[in-house]
Amino acid sequence: MNERLKNMLKNAYENVPYYRNLFNELGIDISSICNYEKFQQIPLLNKEILRKNQADFINDNFNVEDLGVGFTSGSTGEVLKVYWSKDDVYRADIELWRMRKRFGIVPMSRKCALLFDTELKNNKNIFFINGNSININTSLLTKENFYITWEKINEFRSEYIVSTPSLILMFLRLAKDSNCAPNNGIKYIELCGEYLSDAVRDEIQAYFKKAIIVNHYGCRETRLIGIECEKGNMHYIDQNVFVEFLMDGKPVKPGEKGKVYVTSLNNYAMPLIRYELGDIGCFTNYNCQCGDDKKVIKIFAGRDNDYIKMRDNSKVSSVVFWGAVNYVNLKLFNCIISFSIIQKDYERFLVNFITKENINKKEIEKYFEKYICQFPQNEGKWSFEYKYCDKIEINKKSGKLRYFSSELSLM
Repeated sequence: MNERLKNMLKNAYENVPYYRNLFNELGIDISSICNYEKFQQIPLLNKEILRKNQADFINDNFNVEDLGVGFTSGSTGEVLKVYWSKDDVYRADIELWRMRKRFGIVPMSRKCALLFDTELKNNKNIFFINGNSININTSLLTKENFYITWEKINEFRSEYIVSTPSLILMFLRLAKDSNCAPNNGIKYIELCGEYLSDAVRDEIQAYFKKAIIVNHYGCRETRLIGIECEKGNMHYIDQNVFVEFLMDGKPVKPGEKGKVYVTSLNNYAMPLIRYELGDIGCFTNYNCQCGDDKKVIKIFAGRDNDYIKMRDNSKVSSVVFWGAVNYVNLKLFNCIISFSIIQKDYERFLVNFITKENINKKEIEKYFEKYICQFPQNEGKWSFEYKYCDKIEINKKSGKLRYFSSELSLM
């Protein structure tokens, strides 16, 4: 139990209605929580509880109108508001900038941010400059207006890009279609918000050959959770967030997969304690050679709350499809760059693929179905319709690519 966590618990009890009521109701004495065993007395929190009690999570000492607000989606796709004060954001981002500095990126470096229109508060400009950042509204980009946007980025002398993997993939497709030469001034690319596969990383690296690509794991509720170092290992940022990997509510051993739960150590305006993100990950026993002694964590593909619905109302994790794609890429040299799968009916699925050029579609489909066939839930009844695309539609609410969705309502 570090001092940051103790301070956050004390603050939550004294100033946040939800936690004051919860701790009093359960008879939890905050002053007695001195180790992790006692910390586990605090109930787990999920997005449904947050949605029903959003106003009660705001610190009494803060005026909501003075706070910055971000948005995240709940399990049913509804928007949840996340509040931060300017001082809390500054503290939360200190470690991010420390890590960026290792790659030559400082606060005055010129950034190109690839954004979705939901992040821009209905700003209808294709690009606009805000201080040392040029922000690109990717939802308005077309082949017709891409060249002038690319020229503006070059003119701005952007040094690094921040984006989700799906948005930068779309951006690269337009750049290639417009015959735009790579900008060699881009020396660093930070990707966040979605799982970053090796195939996507390879595609970006092939275009921005001189850039370092770094994977950033975080969420709007806590900001930075983990970020890759020079050796490509993701380090857990324990000054900013307390992370637990749990299965059935119990901690898992290093190397074992668990659901990700976080406690913010810097968001005093809206503290969330033992909050479930819906991701799957683990601590590792790996000692990184980069010189940073922070723990190395691993986050796995797929969301814990994305399920295939079976005819008998049971559910199967959609992570099986990530496994199938990884199997194809292992066999066929990362030929699948991106994908999304839609469950159309109990045994019928639409599979959207973005692939490298000149690939053997029959081979892709053969290996994909070979992997799927090993799961007993399939029983040889699942059928797949394949669609090979230049782009895959992004979720209009979140601005992210949803790798699996079902048109059947879950029980």
